[in-house]
Amino acid sequence: MTKFFKRGFDYLKNWSAPGAYQHDDDQEAIPKPKYWLHTVLLLATFFTTTLAGLFWLNIWRIGNPIDFLMLFMGFPFSVSLLTILGCHEFGHYFAAIYHRIKTSLPYFIPAPPIPGILNFGTFGAVIRLHQAFKNNRQLIDVGAYGPLAGFLVAILILLMAASTLPSIDYIYTIHPNYRFLHEIPEPVKMVGNDPLIFGDNIIFYLLTTYVLPYKIPMHEMYHYPLLLAGWLGLFITALNLLPFGQLDGGHILYAVAGKKIHKIVSWIVVTACIGLGLTGLINEIFPFATNLKIWGGWLVWGIVLLFVVKPWHPPLDETVKLNKRRIILAWISLIIFILCFTPIPFE
Repeated sequence: MTKFFKRGFDYLKNWSAPGAYQHDDDQEAIPKPKYWLHTVLLLATFFTTTLAGLFWLNIWRIGNPIDFLMLFMGFPFSVSLLTILGCHEFGHYFAAIYHRIKTSLPYFIPAPPIPGILNFGTFGAVIRLHQAFKNNRQLIDVGAYGPLAGFLVAILILLMAASTLPSIDYIYTIHPNYRFLHEIPEPVKMVGNDPLIFGDNIIFYLLTTYVLPYKIPMHEMYHYPLLLAGWLGLFITALNLLPFGQLDGGHILYAVAGKKIHKIVSWIVVTACIGLGLTGLINEIFPFATNLKIWGGWLVWGIVLLFVVKPWHPPLDETVKLNKRRIILAWISLIIFILCFTPIPFE
């Protein structure tokens, strides 16, 4: 721990006055961070996620004027989601600092509300590494500690949601007709309505079945800001842990299995995403074509993986052996991926 803080202090101390980080193994001067840009993006994302929180609470609709006196009601969602994203990125950041890899502070990406598109107020957050990884120890640490940190914070937020969950009368104020049914109906029982159903994963199944004081179906979950933020945190964690390219899961796979296995698995993942997405799209166009329930959005994600993320990974020194702690870290990452993965995120 002392070594960790010493490296972090050394990293911050050595920003030179002209605006370049000086270190013995520098190949080039790296500009000082633009703190104003990070701050503006964070505030913009806080505003857009707050609007998203109001949207999911049915307090505000896209195209309507914004009642700024009501903004505070969107804070539980925005603060929770930004905390998860921030901890995820700072997990990468501090791991990079530990290995003396020059990196930027997190860039939060705001997402303005767009009619007809599911809006959560953000496209996520990223950091920019100014140096390449040198060996697989650096790779697995930087790749794994981000999703691990985000996952732990998402679990804490879900536990907070469970401990502060309002009584079932809360949902009755949103849907008064449920009171006469004496239950929250499942989507198959809802006549004349086409609800948005969030997908289940192992953690949410355990949460809604054994932890929450009453059963909340996944088509009503978005009325609870902390639950929605926690669900998104798990979903984002699973997407980042996909063993592909330079995603976090791709970093971990490369560090453990090497270049050849990484390449094979990456192509399997992107092929599966595109194939499943096409099947889901066919099901939506021709509902009776197959009986499989598949999310058509995997096609979009597969295209993003193929053309934006890309299935390759920069080479590095694979001769450095991973110690037991890092092997355990890789297995923990795999378990987290399985617990968080949502085959049908939206229906």
